[in-house]
Amino acid sequence: VDALTPVKIATLALQKQDINLGDFYGVWLKASHGLQSNGSILAKQILKSMKQREVLLLKNPVFLAAIFLDPRYQCMLNESDKNTGIDHLVKTWKCMIQIQDDVYQTDDVNNSATASNNVDSPDNTTETTDDGFELFLSSQSSVSSNRSDTNISNDISISLHNFKDVERLHYKTNILTFWESQKHEKSDLYKLANVVLAVPATQVSVERSFSSGIKFILSDLRTSLSANLLDAIMIVRSNTKFMK
Repeated sequence: VDALTPVKIATLALQKQDINLGDFYGVWLKASHGLQSNGSILAKQILKSMKQREVLLLKNPVFLAAIFLDPRYQCMLNESDKNTGIDHLVKTWKCMIQIQDDVYQTDDVNNSATASNNVDSPDNTTETTDDGFELFLSSQSSVSSNRSDTNISNDISISLHNFKDVERLHYKTNILTFWESQKHEKSDLYKLANVVLAVPATQVSVERSFSSGIKFILSDLRTSLSANLLDAIMIVRSNTKFMK
């Protein structure tokens, strides 16, 4: 019975909602430590299965990226794991910048379209003459964009490498509170942490919303709801905290 105690504690801990990947790994490591301390045959068998599963976890770049940005457990990663996490974080950062640029470009296009309504269009002769020049300028713009992208990658890569071997935090530290305190000092890493730590570690919140919400929606008097309407009601019920 004692051999199952660490597993029971871990199971209860994982029933909480909004557990991020760092919290999940902490629960996992604590359970492994408890089983190893127990030393019984059953505990060893459970621990063996967990170790096999952990190998798969540590091959997931998303998981490694989240643990890398979690000073509580970064010390558990080897050098290769850290580098894999950094590579994924750099890719994530590029995507974030691209999305941001796309938003800005959309705004610029809308503003330009509005402004063009008040400006006469150039005659066809001028437009034809300037085509080659416009292509030249466009090509130069692409080169500048590539250089900028390289600089962005280098900057975030340097910040991430500087975060290697960061001073460990106590395992009871709230990692989201920690990153909130670093919002100004490490603004880029703070933005990255908000993304990678937003990845849900379990499906508890989804299952709980479905099991507790569906019984209040479907009843003997409401059995003909369409799938789309049911989805819409579930979304509203699951996000009521954002509607206050």
